[in-house]
Amino acid sequence: NVKTPEDYLTGVSHPTVFEGANVDELKMVEMAHSITADTVPPIALLKVVEEDQFKNGVDYFEPDGVTEVLADTPCVISRIWRATAGKRRMVVSAEGSGDLNKRPLKFHWSVLRGEEKRVTIKPLNEAGSRVEITVQYPERRAVWPGSAIESNRVDIGVFVNNGTFWSAPSFVTFFGIDSEARTYDEKGRVAEVGYGVGRPRASASNWAAFFQAWLAAEQTEGMKWLRSRIKAEEHEGLTAVAKAYLPKVVVKDDKAQKQLLEEKQAGLSGPVKRVVEAALGAAVDDVKLAEGKEFAELVARMTAADEKAKKARANLLAGLARLGVAREQGGVVAEVAGQPWGACQVRRFNADVVAQVLLPEMVSADKRANLVDPRLASAKAWRDVYRYDEAGKVAGWTRTGLEKAYEFDAEGRVVVEGKTAAVKYETGVMKGFAPAELRMVVGEK
Repeated sequence: NVKTPEDYLTGVSHPTVFEGANVDELKMVEMAHSITADTVPPIALLKVVEEDQFKNGVDYFEPDGVTEVLADTPCVISRIWRATAGKRRMVVSAEGSGDLNKRPLKFHWSVLRGEEKRVTIKPLNEAGSRVEITVQYPERRAVWPGSAIESNRVDIGVFVNNGTFWSAPSFVTFFGIDSEARTYDEKGRVAEVGYGVGRPRASASNWAAFFQAWLAAEQTEGMKWLRSRIKAEEHEGLTAVAKAYLPKVVVKDDKAQKQLLEEKQAGLSGPVKRVVEAALGAAVDDVKLAEGKEFAELVARMTAADEKAKKARANLLAGLARLGVAREQGGVVAEVAGQPWGACQVRRFNADVVAQVLLPEMVSADKRANLVDPRLASAKAWRDVYRYDEAGKVAGWTRTGLEKAYEFDAEGRVVVEGKTAAVKYETGVMKGFAPAELRMVVGEK
């Protein structure tokens, strides 16, 4: 990817993961052979001089002994962004960097990944070998413009030059936790943190049942609803695929079934699987869907004569109310929490309604939280809403999403009937790569 010498000092040359097609082995070997004893590249060596400190149980919630420090090595300083603070300040020194030939060094610091406008690098000496780094909370974003891959990661590269070669970069990295949704107020203070978020999805899980329902002479209310969300000009193409697919099920021709679902067919804008799941996905992502009178009336009709569907919807609504996210009002779902965590819970509700009420036995809901390496953070499923005193300091927070709501004071203690009780956090045994959920242990319980 390197077109100019300047590209070497940017994220173009130093992605988190290299694609094999972008590695030029011949060029690399030729450059290595060109290095002589008096032009050996220098090395950038780093050390943390000072940084913000945070308290477990108050600023973040993990078992005892867990901090934000992931690694402190001469070439990598890495931090897991656990604490709720919207900024981090760190003073880093590269003054220990070296050159075998004792040549004078030139220093360069650059943002290799993340939004540059959210990172400030301030030199603290004339050489630029010591800097103050300030980073704002790394919100989830595409790893590069147009990429489908998203991340909460920030990489800062440190390079030194001995007059002949630039060094390999050393790194200062911050990693936000993908399963958290945060909201900060206009003063930069944390207003809310919701844990266990993800992107809920609804997808066809039984294509034979789906196509039978699509072709049925008497359409179910749920299928009529889905048809209205798929472009009319694509209905004929879907009907043709349905008629071709069902005989393949009878003869168990799995290869032909897969081709019909995953390859573009006549009359469709893309593969059947993509067309159908795009319509389902748009419905799930619509946080205002359940607030609409038309949708509410549809669900009411479908649950009136189906006790199982009626019970499923009641349980889903009870879950939203328990989370403090939304409630039923006049037959529709009135959203209470409009922040990212609340929106995620409403989308999960949508996915369940579509799968359990509208299109049962043919569509399934995936409501999993975004995957976070369980070695980096434990799984949580609650929401904290913060409150402040007149001086602007944290006065405590309210936690919902557990078996009941809990009130906390500024020191992270639970307030019960005017008294406070200490809280500890523990995790169960991790099974395979599945994250163990964090448990709150209050007082002696």
